[in-house]
Amino acid sequence: LSLKSASSKKSEILVTYVNFPEEAKLAFEYAVSIWEHNIESVVPIMIQANWGQLEGGILAHSGPASFHKNFEAALVEDVYYPIALAEKLMGKSFNGDKEADITISVDKSWPWYLKTDGNTPVSQYDFVTTILHEIGHGLGISGFLEGDNGIGKYSNANNNPSAYDYYLYNSSEQRITDASIFECPSTQLHDQLTSNDLDFYCSHDVKCSKSEIYAPKTWMNGVSIYHLKSAAGS
Repeated sequence: LSLKSASSKKSEILVTYVNFPEEAKLAFEYAVSIWEHNIESVVPIMIQANWGQLEGGILAHSGPASFHKNFEAALVEDVYYPIALAEKLMGKSFNGDKEADITISVDKSWPWYLKTDGNTPVSQYDFVTTILHEIGHGLGISGFLEGDNGIGKYSNANNNPSAYDYYLYNSSEQRITDASIFECPSTQLHDQLTSNDLDFYCSHDVKCSKSEIYAPKTWMNGVSIYHLKSAAGS
């Protein structure tokens, strides 16, 4: 923390709050500040944060407000980039200056621990940790792969992966979204999605450290693929 690089922001994240209590805003801003010191972009990242009630018994959910492909600075053709990443690559805003790049919704009914000291009681959920997680999904840990009755496919009509999807590899160093290897849709792609044997690569030939992907034998919507394995392997 005493290093200059540790105390200077590398990006700016601006949040529009909808129905948020003040204490929750403070915890949210604390999570934002952690991301601001760890990711770089010359374009401000806009978040819309909603405080309300969610269905399905979930704590929160989030995602990019939009995806874009084949823009001038795109690194790979026919790959969808989340708006915040597309703007970083282009060095300019794609949407309006006040339009959200990321949307996050939080269920207010859970027993949230809203302090920022990390001393969360076992009877509560740590708000800062949850928001760190959800911002990660909005920045790009998200995509279009899904398992449907034994068939692996994309959830978009163009049959194209997200930037995150594109860098998923199996232990044989095969890119699972390479249609010349694993046709989409297909049972073979579903086998990969449920193989419990996937990693995230930082480039075409470099595996990121601690990048084992959560790919359980049974496909779980909203959970499989778009999370890392825990230290315990689950």
